[in-house]
Amino acid sequence: MMCKSGECLESVLDPTTVCNVEVDGPRDEPLQNSQDLLPKKSDIVTQTRNVVHYRSKYCQVSLSFSSTKFDVATSPIKPEGLLKKSCKNLEGEVRSSFQSHCEDSSTDTTETLDTETEWQSNEDSSEDNIPGYYKNEGNKFRSMFIQKIENRLRLYTGVPKEYKNVIETLVIRSSLKKYFIYLSLYKIKSNMSFQQIADLFAISKAYASTVFARTTLVLAEFMRHLIYWPSSDSIKTNLPIQFRMSFYNVQSIIDCLEIQIHKPSDPVQQALTWSEYEKCNTIKYLISCTPDGFINFISCGYGGRASDVAIFEDCGGYLKVLAENCVIMADRGFKQIETSLRKKKCTLVRPPSVLSNVKKTKDDVLLTKRIASVRIHIERIINRLRHFKMLGPHSTLSSAMVQKLDNISIVSISCAIINLQKPIIIQ
Repeated sequence: MMCKSGECLESVLDPTTVCNVEVDGPRDEPLQNSQDLLPKKSDIVTQTRNVVHYRSKYCQVSLSFSSTKFDVATSPIKPEGLLKKSCKNLEGEVRSSFQSHCEDSSTDTTETLDTETEWQSNEDSSEDNIPGYYKNEGNKFRSMFIQKIENRLRLYTGVPKEYKNVIETLVIRSSLKKYFIYLSLYKIKSNMSFQQIADLFAISKAYASTVFARTTLVLAEFMRHLIYWPSSDSIKTNLPIQFRMSFYNVQSIIDCLEIQIHKPSDPVQQALTWSEYEKCNTIKYLISCTPDGFINFISCGYGGRASDVAIFEDCGGYLKVLAENCVIMADRGFKQIETSLRKKKCTLVRPPSVLSNVKKTKDDVLLTKRIASVRIHIERIINRLRHFKMLGPHSTLSSAMVQKLDNISIVSISCAIINLQKPIIIQ
């Protein structure tokens, strides 16, 4: 490529460009002045290549960027003014949806949610600057999603459709808004992120988190009354056929439920929550149900390192509600609780112990099968709890959610909902 006037600088800046410079005079004559650098007509053409020396890859350069409120696109197709204008419209839409929510909740005097801490409004977010269309857009979207939940109540919340009046009773007695209850139940059932739930209910992410944190405490206070110990006559009346031959005195089947959590940052908490059975960090609960699958007791949360016997002896609530002269069915891991049960004049039914050097007899094998065939119902109850994805086997709850589990709010709400569902054994 021949260099014309003024085009040599462009070729020099580009290291891959070959520029052809015509030099006047013989090839071995040196250049005398700057005028000789200009391209002139010549009979000899010399090729030169500019070599660029790059920095070492180990050289680190610190660059400082000016902080901006919005990300400005670098594409020349989107001018900066147009982008800022669209961001301003988006900010107004989000604020309008939150303000419409605040208008709905301002008339409820019993509501304790502090909306000022969840959203810092500016002067541009006044009602005069917000179009009327955006004020009702969030309410319309929320109403459509609530209607969708009510049409498929069992799918989205776990509550059977025939017990829809329970939701209405909670709204009246707890003075909570209906969509507060649906939001909390939907979070427990689906375990979706708060950002996704906030989009579905047309509110902010921070406000959705606050609603869930405070609503679950209120729901647990009301719904814990659905978890109670039935009378002995009621248990015998609803006793399944499988129990009537050999285990007609059984009133409770116990087992432990483990929920996986995030690995704590504190080494001591890591050791206390590590479960050798699940091979992860868990929170452990003692759960009890009647032979027909009615949950009659749920303990508080313990670290995964705690053994089944230690949880049974530490939670005194189970022994207090336990009636005298009744039969308790459990797994082999509860063999050391017989001493505590004797004080209540109760009997423990469990599979025979397995010894490494002793061969099991035929009677032991048959007894193990008979107990396992009826003890499986507590496993079915735990499986129903696993349908709530927040209590699933690999839910991996964060540290903030562990505090709500420790208050038995989420677990008790799930157990109460299961007691509203159909029995696991159809007579």
